[in-house]
Amino acid sequence: FSDKRNSYITGNLYASQVLPPLYCWYWNSNGYIRHPTLTSQLISFQYCKRQLKQEQFADPRFFTVEELSELRNKQANNDRDYINWHIPSIAEVQAIEAEIKKPIYDSIQFPAGYGKEHNPI
Repeated sequence: FSDKRNSYITGNLYASQVLPPLYCWYWNSNGYIRHPTLTSQLISFQYCKRQLKQEQFADPRFFTVEELSELRNKQANNDRDYINWHIPSIAEVQAIEAEIKKPIYDSIQFPAGYGKEHNPI
């Protein structure tokens, strides 16, 4: 299943697949994001954001509207450090927000001590 997940995230699962606007995380039975290999280890907002930066994937649940705009501008200006980033369009973000009926940034629930103001791992 991990291979299929990786193919999905990179847009290679099937021919003409469009890259998803949201990163595909591993979740535990309580609905929290968990570490991909250490299944009992929860991961924090800050850990997720570091992982997304490493993967060059701007998941709007972890990047503010301003950060997304800055990333889009850098990519539009052919900044070589941002050419390969996957950044969802404004329309994709707005469609998700319309569906969930709230802003998407910081919309994931984290357990106490794992939110965006904490950095346990």
